[in-house]
Amino acid sequence: MKKSLSYLILSLFIFSAVAQERHLALDECLALAYENNPSYKAGKLSVDKAATLKGSSFDAPNTGIELSQDATGGGSMENGLKFSQEFEFPTVYIAKRKVLKADYSLAQGELLEKKNQLTADISSAYYSLVYAIQKVRILKELDDAYSNFRRIAQARYESGDASKLEAVNAGRLSDRCRRNLQEAQGEVEKNSLLLANLIGLNEKVVPAEETLTVLTLPDMPETLDVNSTLHGHLLELMLNRSEQNLGLAKQEFMPGLFVAATTQLLIKGFNPYHVDRPRFEKGNFMGFQVGITVPLFFGAKRARLLAARQEVEITRLNNEAESMALQREYDDAKAQFALSRGSLDYYESEGIEQANEIARLAKVSYELGEIDYLEYIQNMETASEVILEYIECIDKYNQTIIRINTLKGTL
Repeated sequence: MKKSLSYLILSLFIFSAVAQERHLALDECLALAYENNPSYKAGKLSVDKAATLKGSSFDAPNTGIELSQDATGGGSMENGLKFSQEFEFPTVYIAKRKVLKADYSLAQGELLEKKNQLTADISSAYYSLVYAIQKVRILKELDDAYSNFRRIAQARYESGDASKLEAVNAGRLSDRCRRNLQEAQGEVEKNSLLLANLIGLNEKVVPAEETLTVLTLPDMPETLDVNSTLHGHLLELMLNRSEQNLGLAKQEFMPGLFVAATTQLLIKGFNPYHVDRPRFEKGNFMGFQVGITVPLFFGAKRARLLAARQEVEITRLNNEAESMALQREYDDAKAQFALSRGSLDYYESEGIEQANEIARLAKVSYELGEIDYLEYIQNMETASEVILEYIECIDKYNQTIIRINTLKGTL
């Protein structure tokens, strides 16, 4: 009974472990990330918030309601209810609306760049995970060969057919391969968790692709047109927002408007001097007032205007610096691409063919008795190292392409 219960618990544990894995293609990872990633969701809410705030450009002060009573008079403006309202000059509201529209456009630009970066991060993590899994697969095959070599060497030593040095060396090589395998398995776990975190899942992500593929060669102009990139567009939006704030600061010098109207309201019970306080019987409208409000103190407004001009210049200089940095990063990515492409061409034209030939000859020579097991293992290790270098080269090449497309904003 206890044994059956143990099997049941073990089966449930294995089922739980499998259920926590999720096999996803890259497109599926991206689609889930656009729905679940907290940072991206916050970016979408920021756009919604900016859209909502566009309706706040006309924000007039509270309406004034004033009750007044004249103890000595009757129906007049002194005995009434006065409604007053101040407005800013119409061009101020127009300037505010332009600022809020600039904020909305900027929020949209930031969301597009955030999506581009999220796509880059997920693509990078996804292909790194595929690379790590393929590396583990190769190292497992090598580990099996070394474990077998270790077992044979130990048996030969115990039978007196081999020296202790051969057995010790076999153990060292097997241990080294095992450590490399454990490190590669750790990379798989790390990249899987990173990918799941970027997507916004609590499950272990397993890529649908089993082998590492070479990404499509991107279009790479000699010089990056920063203005045509997502980041360049974002820089333009930031400058536009600063310029709109400057326009609003200029409008603060415009006068305000003031309107008021009074309706008759005579409180009969209020008559402290017991005089005749007759009501005006022909109507309740007692009159209106219009006027303007002008700033008499300009110090704070001048300071804000100067600060807004400085902000425009700061934004322009920062944009120039970021454009130059973007161009430098693009040049560096192009150089890395050239190195990766050269290495990839070597492996595809010669390296892999040589590795396969080494493995084939080692197997034939061992079967014919021309080499011993140690030489056979060493040649197989050489072939495996070339394969590992090849898939590492593919990973570097793919990461460089992702980086270039990220800079161009074409992911």
